[in-house]
Amino acid sequence: DLCSRYVSSYRNLSAGRVQTPVLGWVIENYERNKATAKHYISINLNGIRIELVLPKDIDVKKTEHVKEVIVEVKELKEIEEELNPLPPYTTDAALSDISSRLGLPAPKVMDILQDLFELGFITYHRTDSTRISDVGINVAKEYLSELLGNELSKYFQPRRWGEGGAHEGIRPTRPIDTQTLRKLIADGIIEPVRRLTRQHFSVYDLIFRRFIASQSKPARVKKQVGHASIRIVTKDEKVYDLGEVDFSAYTDVLFDGFMKFYQYVRIAKPISVGRYILTKGFIVYKKSDVPLHTEASLIRMMKEREIGRPSTYAKIIDTLFKRNYITKRRGGDEVVPTVLGKEVYEYLNKHYGKLVNEERTRFLERKMKEVEEGKARYSDVIKELFKELESEVGIPGVRA
Repeated sequence: DLCSRYVSSYRNLSAGRVQTPVLGWVIENYERNKATAKHYISINLNGIRIELVLPKDIDVKKTEHVKEVIVEVKELKEIEEELNPLPPYTTDAALSDISSRLGLPAPKVMDILQDLFELGFITYHRTDSTRISDVGINVAKEYLSELLGNELSKYFQPRRWGEGGAHEGIRPTRPIDTQTLRKLIADGIIEPVRRLTRQHFSVYDLIFRRFIASQSKPARVKKQVGHASIRIVTKDEKVYDLGEVDFSAYTDVLFDGFMKFYQYVRIAKPISVGRYILTKGFIVYKKSDVPLHTEASLIRMMKEREIGRPSTYAKIIDTLFKRNYITKRRGGDEVVPTVLGKEVYEYLNKHYGKLVNEERTRFLERKMKEVEEGKARYSDVIKELFKELESEVGIPGVRA
């Protein structure tokens, strides 16, 4: 079979200790996604998104089957809410957020972060810490003082986002926003040793704005919370009652605070109680309650489950793509396994399951950290691993 032909030659294959569990996540997620997929209708009501699952007995599977959607808003109330800024980027957060906002692959984002760090525009980019030093806080204060003048106290709220550690969160090294940086380079005042592309400036802009937002006051927003009934009318004039649904949306900014620099919520137009008949602004599609993985979600999982390191997150995913174990769905960011990926993972799991599972990978991470911190001797760890290989794999002649 396909896997046997590849495995017999051992060409172009790899079975990294972190790659293999990550490949397993993609496969498991893909199978669960297929098994739980349902048809949904998504409705855009003045920017407020309402999503409902279509009952199995409703024979409407495509958007073009629907003539109109009737939304009866029955209850509505407004509340005020305070939103806090997000912390400065860590490596996983940067790869996740920047990839999805700019549509760049995680390895490309990592390369750009490396460039910006080497050019001295950002702090060290391989970090799990959100901590900000006194120097960092002063960078934010200097920038906001220049920008806001007498309104500094209205927006500036210094935060450390953690204590101790060797590294900070990813932040700009100077109080220079993207527009100013472009001008300084164009005027020859700053002369980077390599040319910055549009993508470099876009990534720097997100890092800068998120950092400044992290040193700013909370925002106050208005939120609408409502209850509505939904019906759809098909092209052949059949009417289907989809039932009732609760919804909510942010509809106004009372004080922008950190949102002056970086926004992570959408603002919709407020609506009123009453009937809305929509002939557009809705789609019917198939989806699962188990969303497919993206590069961003895989990076988050690596961090949460403590396998891999910030410096290797993007490389691990890139290797899986290059080995043709995973691919992206056409026209989207969702990651799915290939036939080869499934075959290789099945082979590895069957023959070497104890060596390539997630728990084993975490164990090795802990052992490496102990060696790094001087809590264990590397020779003892190597002996232990060789004995395990001899026992599990049965390689003759392997001796510690």
